[in-house]
Amino acid sequence: MFGGSPTVFASYYVDESVLVRAARTGRPDDDDALDPDPWATSEPVDCFA
Repeated sequence: MFGGSPTVFASYYVDESVLVRAARTGRPDDDDALDPDPWATSEPVDCFA
């Protein structure tokens, strides 16, 4: 935690029709991994027509 707030790591996926975000608190086990994986655990942020 930094300043009393939890650290949040987020990954995004965007293409011509959708923007999704996956987030988690705490440090990932592997700093080079895509963790959290936006394909596995994401929430839609916006859709484009």
